[in-house]
Amino acid sequence: MKHGSVRLLGVVAGVVALLLGGVAPGHAVAREDDRPAVSAQDTYSGQATYYDVGLGACGSIHKNTDFVAALNMAQYSGDLCGRTLRVTGPDGQVDVTVVDSCPGCGHGDLDLSPAAFQKIAPLSAGRVAVRWTFL
Repeated sequence: MKHGSVRLLGVVAGVVALLLGGVAPGHAVAREDDRPAVSAQDTYSGQATYYDVGLGACGSIHKNTDFVAALNMAQYSGDLCGRTLRVTGPDGQVDVTVVDSCPGCGHGDLDLSPAAFQKIAPLSAGRVAVRWTFL
């Protein structure tokens, strides 16, 4: 395969990943400054929703019964794939694994699998205030 063909395949893979709602697996989102988007020592606040889980931006496939999360695009980086978050909501807390990005989420927001969301609030709530940190 010629160099141009390999490059074109890489571009196509990146476009497909973006169309699926994320970035190519293992690729960080470009930032305008050099500050890290997240710190393992910090606690973040935002809103949590839930979504129909499937193929995530991290390149793995999961089910609605898995305890997984999509991280907002302002804080998402491919380097965070597989990291564990502890999420605290109105009815409890749950530990989830970052497997996806959430393009529609604001800074601090998370999109959780239905199974994970039910640990912190009933699905009927739809959206709840949360705090979260890395473990």
